[in-house]
Amino acid sequence: MHLTVVQEFGGSNPLPRPIYQKVNITLKACYGGSERETCYTLFKRGGIMECKFCKEFKKKYPPIDGADNTTIHQISEHTTMSEVNCYFDDSKPKNWNCQILNKFRDIFDWWMGDVPPKGILYFHREDQNTLFIDISQIFPCEDDIYLNWLYLTWYKRRGAVDNVQILFEYEPARDPTEEELIKILKAYNGT
Repeated sequence: MHLTVVQEFGGSNPLPRPIYQKVNITLKACYGGSERETCYTLFKRGGIMECKFCKEFKKKYPPIDGADNTTIHQISEHTTMSEVNCYFDDSKPKNWNCQILNKFRDIFDWWMGDVPPKGILYFHREDQNTLFIDISQIFPCEDDIYLNWLYLTWYKRRGAVDNVQILFEYEPARDPTEEELIKILKAYNGT
């Protein structure tokens, strides 16, 4: 198979860092002797944005100055937490306790030690966690593009999720959108 980008266009945002840039690309695929052009809509991450769960968390527990020039959240009188950095905020070097990703990690906590629900594969080895969530029934096939799995990895039960990708059957993996993550959460645990 040979892919050629025939056309790429997208809206520009006057902000220095666009929140989400919607980009339409037309690909010409050559399978042997036949050619097919297909238009895809992609969302390029980039910019300062927070998921609705991080916004709600920060509204409930506003960031405050902590010791050593750090920012923390005061959860209770004696409990604090490091500042939440959302997965969708590219101004931060790494997500930390992103509330939407924490909800995905929580999906398996309730069945840890039991057989996982249908559509969930979970692996734990030497404190490294890997979660595959079957999303093929949640998102309908469009133009022979199948969204097959949501893939997450993280170390121990600390704040960061190392990898979050949507895996396709015949396309390269990509970052999920907030809307896709919310739809998957609703399908698996009604959040």
